[in-house]
Amino acid sequence: MKALQTLFVFAVGVVLALALGFAELTRPEHILGWVDVRHWDPSLLFVMLGATSAYAIAHRIALRRERAQLCRLDLPTRTAVDAKLLVGASIFGTGWAIGGVCPGPAFTTLGGGQSWIVAFILPMFVGLWLGAPHRLGQGLGWFRRRERSVAVLP
Repeated sequence: MKALQTLFVFAVGVVLALALGFAELTRPEHILGWVDVRHWDPSLLFVMLGATSAYAIAHRIALRRERAQLCRLDLPTRTAVDAKLLVGASIFGTGWAIGGVCPGPAFTTLGGGQSWIVAFILPMFVGLWLGAPHRLGQGLGWFRRRERSVAVLP
């Protein structure tokens, strides 16, 4: 079963990388066109609509199953908009608007042999490393985990 899980995850990764490439999310100027109010490019809206529609369908299917097919399925249960969410979203959005790159497309771009993306990925890993104590509940009080935020299907 482990080999099937690995193959499935690999296939999903390939599909995601292809989708990011076809949608041109690996090109910073495309992303910057989305956030530039003066010269707004609405094409990213269709990418987001397609992605959220596909997720909504898959989510409904997952909820109807008695158990997950290939691995444990963690479904989000928290709906609170708290300081942690707002700070994280603000940092992510600021980085996205400044650089025109987000993590998924960054790795796709790296796979395409574009060395400039290393200047984005290395600081991203530093930020993940610095933020790890907060995610693990060892940091500031408002970052501490107070409740389980996912429901687990066996």
